[in-house]
Amino acid sequence: MQREWRDAAATVWLSAPLGTAALLFAVFTLVTGDDGTLAALVGVIVVLWLVSTVRHVRTPAGRP
Repeated sequence: MQREWRDAAATVWLSAPLGTAALLFAVFTLVTGDDGTLAALVGVIVVLWLVSTVRHVRTPAGRP
């Protein structure tokens, strides 16, 4: 159980800055309409999706 908690905490520490970056890229893209920031936003969202998918695969059934 200790390892599962540590893995879950690691994904939170990874997901929180990525989510913040996604929010900032989204706002900046809406304001400026820049294609580069849109590409960065898509990239960050893909990484967030991968982190979430890996966390769900590694979490045993019945655990939050």
